[in-house]
Amino acid sequence: MAKKNALAGIKNPATTPAAASFISEADTEKRPGRPASKGETKSRRTNILFKPSTYEDLQTLALLKRTSVNELLNQLAEEAVAQNRSDIDRFNNDF
Repeated sequence: MAKKNALAGIKNPATTPAAASFISEADTEKRPGRPASKGETKSRRTNILFKPSTYEDLQTLALLKRTSVNELLNQLAEEAVAQNRSDIDRFNNDF
């Protein structure tokens, strides 16, 4: 005796004409994307090793300034570059 298929009379809702038109509209619909960035983006990664006590102090400082450790380190690096800009430019001109 053959087994009865309990799902034989049920259609997949995704294959109905209404679903097909919905899917095709969704695929062609223009969605807003990420806006083009203005200026330089942070795309360079690096690993820095800190002593645990230094890192804890950085975390505390970031918390006091209401920012992340990453943003704090970016600000400190930018300040160091600004303070040494003439040396950096002189090096770049020489080489």
